[in-house]
This record gives sequence, C-alpha cells and structure tokens, in this order.
Amino acid sequence: FEMTKSAEKSKRRGDVTSYCDWMSQLPPELHNIPLFNLAIPGSHDSMSYDLDINSAIIEPDNLKRLSKIYCARKIVRKWAITQEETITKQLDAGVRYFDLRIARKRNDTNPTRLYFHHGLYTLTDVETVLNIINDWAERHPKEILILALSHFKGFDKKIEEHLHIHLINFIKTLFRAKLFHKMDIPTLKRCWDQGRNVIVSYDYPANQHPELWSKITYHYGKSMDPTKVKSELRRALETRRPLPC
Repeated sequence: FEMTKSAEKSKRRGDVTSYCDWMSQLPPELHNIPLFNLAIPGSHDSMSYDLDINSAIIEPDNLKRLSKIYCARKIVRKWAITQEETITKQLDAGVRYFDLRIARKRNDTNPTRLYFHHGLYTLTDVETVLNIINDWAERHPKEILILALSHFKGFDKKIEEHLHIHLINFIKTLFRAKLFHKMDIPTLKRCWDQGRNVIVSYDYPANQHPELWSKITYHYGKSMDPTKVKSELRRALETRRPLPC
C-alpha cells in the first residue's frame, strides 16, 4: 500500500517511476524539444559484456600477434569490458544510446556474419542482437532508441561494399517503419506521432540511405565515478553541444 501511495505521488509530480519506460513519462514541456537537446543515457562499447575469451585479439594492433596466448587474451578482455549487463538489461535500466562496434571474423565460413568487438570479438552475432533490440522496441513504442554502428573492422576492400549492403538491408528490413528518417528533426512527439522509435547512426561515408543517419556525436564521461561523470558532461555541454546530423 505504501509503495502504491508513493507511486501515485510521484505520478502527480511528474516523476519517472520506471526506467524501462522513462521517456514516455517525461513531462509535456519536453515532448517537442529536439532529442539532441535532451540528456539521453548511453552505454560505451555496449556489447563488451559478451566478449569471447577464445577469439582472436583484434586490437590493440601490437597485441594481435599474441592471440594464441590465453593470458594475453584474458588481459585484453579485462581491459576491454566496459559493460556487465546484457543489452536487454541495459534497455530495461533506461539506456537509450548504444555504441555498437562491428567486425567480421577472418575466415568465417558465413560470408556475411558479423560480430561486435572491443579488443576481442563477441560471442553473439550482430543480427541476433539487433533482433533482440527490435523485439524490445516493439514492446516499448514510446522509448526512442539510438543505435550507433561504427568501426567496421575486418571489412576488407574486396568485400567491404557487399558487407555494408547486406547489413544495411538487414537493418531496413528488420526495423522497417520503426526507423526515424534523417530528413526530419526528431522530438519525442514527432517520433510518437509517426510511430517511429529507432534511430540508426551508420558511420560509413558511402551511406546515402534516408533511413540511416551519419555519425551522431555523444559525450563520454571517462570515469566510473558518478560525480566526475556529471562534472565532465556538464562541462562538455556548456562548451560544445552535439550538432544535429
């Protein structure tokens, strides 16, 4: 009963009562603010919780030759993990910007299978994770997700264009009408009215698709200390604001 009463009070004040659906609970005065003027929580190297200790080392370059040494891979994995929670738990906790670094494994028998990376490859492939995100977005239509795909390691020149075409087509087919196009400035209300709650940032120069955005600027706190993160973000926002893409 006390919890219910407390929740009712919060609702009357306009407080967010669930991180899982916090965007839908924001007050009306924020509904028409461009998304790039809102503070949106994101995760750095979002898939690094899933790094495969048995994979080859793909960065830093000077450690690649040590890929066959377990201790070297263990050290790289410890350095590279920036997230402990799964992508679903991050979504449920309120994360709405995802830093997704893409890579292709050398000599993979599947010519278009891609993974995420940070020092090592992930265990889970890109298409599986994007399907998980799409299912979550389907259940939470008022939560706007920003997926930032970048780096594209292992995209050799001979197959680079083919891999990008395959991945872009997969994204467009999977998310379909959920994709918010780059011709318009996204606000909560505009996204909700159009029924579009996924923004895909695709950091590749040849990207000419209206459904996909170019690189979206984000601010990185560079610390595990919440006080330092707030201070750094405040300083960054006061001196430079991310530009709309």
